[in-house]
Amino acid sequence: MKFALAAAVAASAVTLSKAGICTGITPASYQAAIQTNTQFQPAIAELQKYPVATWYVDCGSDSIDALLSTCGNDIPVIVVYGLPGKDCASGYSGSGTNTNPGQYKAWVQSLANRVGNKKVIYILEPDAVGLISNNNCAVQNKYQDNLQVAQQILSANTNAQIYVDVAAWSNRDAAVAALKKLGKVAGIAINTSNYKSTGDMTALCQTYSSATGGLHCIIDTSRNFNGSPQNEWCNARSAGIGAPPTSNTGNPIVDYYLWLKVPGESDGLCNDKDRTSDSMVGPQAGQFFGGQFTTLWNQGYFVKNGLPKIGQAPVPDPSPAPPTSTCSTKNNWDYYDNDLYNFGVGGSQSDQVSTCCSKCQSDNNCQAFTVAYNNCYIKSSTGNGGRVLNGGIAGTKNSSGASSGTCGAIKANTDFYGNDMSRYPVSGDTNSQTTFCCGKCSETSGCAGYTINGGFCYLKSKVATSYWSATAVSAVRSTATCSATQANTDYYGNDMSRHPVSGDANAQATFCCGKCTATSGCAGYTINGGFCYLKSKIETSRLDDRHRCIDPTFIDPNNDPTRFCGTIDGPSALPGNAYNQDPGYNAAQFTAHFKAQSKYKTLKDLMDAYPTGGECGITKLDLANPQPLPKVVRWRHGDNEGFTSSHEGPCELWCDDKRVFQNDDCAKNIPNGSMAIDVSQCAGARKLTMLWLALHTPQWQAYKNCVAIDTGAPIPSTSPSPTTTKPTTKPTTKVPTDAPTVRPTSKPTNKLTDEPTNKPTNAPTEYPTEYPTDAPTNGPSGVVPVFYQCGGKNYNGFTTCAAGSHCVKFNPYYFQCRPNAEAPSGEVAAWAQCGGEGWIGATQCVDGYNCVMLSTWFSQCRPTTAHTSVPSTTSIASTGSLDGSSADEYSRRLRAM
Repeated sequence: MKFALAAAVAASAVTLSKAGICTGITPASYQAAIQTNTQFQPAIAELQKYPVATWYVDCGSDSIDALLSTCGNDIPVIVVYGLPGKDCASGYSGSGTNTNPGQYKAWVQSLANRVGNKKVIYILEPDAVGLISNNNCAVQNKYQDNLQVAQQILSANTNAQIYVDVAAWSNRDAAVAALKKLGKVAGIAINTSNYKSTGDMTALCQTYSSATGGLHCIIDTSRNFNGSPQNEWCNARSAGIGAPPTSNTGNPIVDYYLWLKVPGESDGLCNDKDRTSDSMVGPQAGQFFGGQFTTLWNQGYFVKNGLPKIGQAPVPDPSPAPPTSTCSTKNNWDYYDNDLYNFGVGGSQSDQVSTCCSKCQSDNNCQAFTVAYNNCYIKSSTGNGGRVLNGGIAGTKNSSGASSGTCGAIKANTDFYGNDMSRYPVSGDTNSQTTFCCGKCSETSGCAGYTINGGFCYLKSKVATSYWSATAVSAVRSTATCSATQANTDYYGNDMSRHPVSGDANAQATFCCGKCTATSGCAGYTINGGFCYLKSKIETSRLDDRHRCIDPTFIDPNNDPTRFCGTIDGPSALPGNAYNQDPGYNAAQFTAHFKAQSKYKTLKDLMDAYPTGGECGITKLDLANPQPLPKVVRWRHGDNEGFTSSHEGPCELWCDDKRVFQNDDCAKNIPNGSMAIDVSQCAGARKLTMLWLALHTPQWQAYKNCVAIDTGAPIPSTSPSPTTTKPTTKPTTKVPTDAPTVRPTSKPTNKLTDEPTNKPTNAPTEYPTEYPTDAPTNGPSGVVPVFYQCGGKNYNGFTTCAAGSHCVKFNPYYFQCRPNAEAPSGEVAAWAQCGGEGWIGATQCVDGYNCVMLSTWFSQCRPTTAHTSVPSTTSIASTGSLDGSSADEYSRRLRAM
């Protein structure tokens, strides 16, 4: 059977993912929790606000009828768990009334008949695909055949979304093969009843999506706030309740974060010999486990965000603060995040609130504020409605019935019916809710307006139809005004922020214009590579990026340094991720997937495998005019030194065929573009090659610069000299076949095992682009700690070093506090430090060793004999590594539901 998402199913997935999830019926375990310990009541009350899946299990009666009655038009989430012989490996959850395929088919059909054509999300048979992939017991119990029967029955409802559970410990190839036999499904559910982090599961989702032709995912976040350091799956004591369910995942292939496991229900007895110390012995699977519930709550999302632990006195409820003339405020509350700026306030609390409110009223970009710790925090929105903060006062502008943010006048008793894009829970007063909802609409491409009703903000793609509603308020998104767009133009530099965009060019421009209009100080924008870049200035425009090596300087035969030399399709070149999120995430994913594969050992291997401009890209290698090789190779973008901050990704330097520098994320780790190298590694080389891969879009941009270099060594001839006769016998004096190096692969016994204490762990560069503006914060006032900056050009911080250290100049830009070490008498031992900028120790090496400069900051006593028996090395001056290695490990532990 062909395994693909039909267009109708794909479209259905998009629609359903934006509809409301039913909160469901209260799990029986919640009632058991309160009966067990009344101190659980506040925590349970909070959890009951959020949807949790209902399990349809072949043990006793079910609650499907009550669920369907409760949900109305919202979408129920049902976990189907009743295979004959389920959980066949561990047996923790193996009991059930379904003992043969006939009983199972009838049981599934009963569920389908009751649901009918209602919109529904099914999670199909936890653990089944995992066991099919790596355990013969699944074959013996005919898991595959029964799964196919269930899929056929449930998919008869065209409004049903079926997500097949795939365990993280599955054999991936075998799991994919099992999925392909099932026919059309919406996607897979991962992390069901497990504790693995959302980030790890997102990467796993991408792997399966790529392998299955685009399946989407649901990630269970019910207990994954902390994960388990020991990869425990059974009642992990280190775990915490995860973030609440949402369809707003920020990832196009992750449809939902859901709670599939009821927090507090036991995974099983967890008393077998394979359990780790992170496991807690509990009651039977599915029963409420008070001990674990306490740890889950106390270590989880809600306590982290301000709610009290089990047994602690509840935080006072937010109450209205004394009103101001122009702001509405709440005591003990904070509109968390979304800060525009902050400043100190003084006087009484009332005076502080009045000052902060006045500032918010005078700033068109301010929608809310928080007063706390004698500071006023000006906010662009109320975010997700805020959180408890003892002593804090949060406020919003009074709307005066006019407008909210970048939205038109609020329409009371109005519901823009239908055309829902997404929904978000809201809280607080009407002004807070409308401010939050308008902000969500303003930042959502394609949003035309919103309706607030029943505790939710509904974003609308159209506002053509409206109905009277006693409880709803609505507003239309205001149309932002920007000048005509300029094609093929980039307002280079002066970036304020960036935001992902989608849709056609008009939709992207409308969204980006709205962002600029709503952002204080925004003078214009550029849309490029799937992102909207807001600009504080638009004084400089150009056709594209200009990235190039400036020291040494490359030769560009086309006199056009504006183009990268080629692109590589990231998901195809390095499968396992879509590489379509922010640059930092893309770079981290690239590094992880590169290290996990073995095809490419270096970045050069990868770039050479694709048509990225040949050997030298857009540059020309002019061997006739070599340039001196500097100790620090410098890179520039536009008219500024350094890498473009948004273009994160790896870079390498090569002298002929020898790699002499490498970094996993050059834009992040080397923003000024200065790459120090050991020039001795380039002896005899004629070509320096700079390679860089920018990962800010899925189409990776490849940069290559080649420069002819003069390393001071004679260029070898390509054929024997006419006057020299080739010897027919070996010379009596043995000559090494490989040029000896000055760096051994293994340490001599008398080499220092630790770096010298007065060598900085991160050597300062000679070309800093930014300078500290004040003294380190972790030292006493006026005193600079050891190894912190104490001077240099443009430095205006403290200059007095802590006791036992003194200020040493490393270069014009950087002075550092170094220990007061008296110069040792006598000679420096072999392999010990003997020099470098700022070195104050002895410099005379023992007999047979010379002081050799390895970098600006470090010289070392190395052997002087030309033919010392020292093996060659491939050590690389680097802060990271892209060497391919197999690091693919999977947990084979089975889980109980």
